[in-house]
Amino acid sequence: MERELFSLAERLGALPLYVILGYREESAFRSLLLSLLRAGVRLFQLRFKGQSEEVVLAYGEVVRSYTADFEAFFILNDRLDLALRLGADGVHLGAEDGDIVLARRRLGERRILGVSARTVSDALRAEEQGADYLGVGAVFASLTKPEAPVIGVEVVCRVQEVVSIPVFAIGGIREGNLSQLSCYGVRRVAVSDEAFLGRDVQEIVEKFFSKLLI
Repeated sequence: MERELFSLAERLGALPLYVILGYREESAFRSLLLSLLRAGVRLFQLRFKGQSEEVVLAYGEVVRSYTADFEAFFILNDRLDLALRLGADGVHLGAEDGDIVLARRRLGERRILGVSARTVSDALRAEEQGADYLGVGAVFASLTKPEAPVIGVEVVCRVQEVVSIPVFAIGGIREGNLSQLSCYGVRRVAVSDEAFLGRDVQEIVEKFFSKLLI
């Protein structure tokens, strides 16, 4: 699904909720993804650390198919080679996941390059090297990445002030602590799909939207 370059930053910037999809049994994975799409989520990252190439490709095909039906964005974590094979909308690179300049060159200008940042200097460098958006955190202690240093919301706010690309706060974010971000003017967050498991997905998504879309 191709998108015009001039509208890419605007479209990403207009999306307040970015859901990180983790590995789970396929039928449960499909059900949760479809529920999130029906609830209005339009930006997803497939993050399958430690899974085989075969598994990433199989689940990636599911995400590619479902997101295409809803005109949603599909970003693959870390694996640029597999993102290109899947026809994903882009790739997200962590701090140690690869060369940003090389990734930009291989992706071209019509696909999305997301980059993790923990400091203002990290963010400025990533923007200069071609990132389309930033994931800044961990804002709170994260259950999915317990090793990630907690930087707090103040760093996210400083990054928002100095870069021109969309910034997503990430790390331990749930609807229960969202007010701590929204009161600082943070309007975009990346959230693990575990925040929606066993719950009314529509209701939880609406809670996120109501606090972010102000």
